[in-house]
Amino acid sequence: MMPAGFTWRGREYAVDQVLESWKETDPCRHKSGEMYLRKHWYRIRISDGREMKIYLERQPRKGSRGEDRWWLVTILDEMEKPGPEEKR
Repeated sequence: MMPAGFTWRGREYAVDQVLESWKETDPCRHKSGEMYLRKHWYRIRISDGREMKIYLERQPRKGSRGEDRWWLVTILDEMEKPGPEEKR
């Protein structure tokens, strides 16, 4: 499911490593009591050493194209990484 690379703002990025992954769930919108998997989150390292946080929406947003399901949330530069005493 995780792509080997992607293009953002016209620039190609290669995913070198998945550092962390988790899932986001919400109650079903039809009030059935079931939980629905909404997003797959990833914290990745790209080929230049920076970290990014991205996610995949399980369902495309209403009115969007079907391929608009991956979103880039954060780009963490090497200088911005928290030290051992800091929490993320």
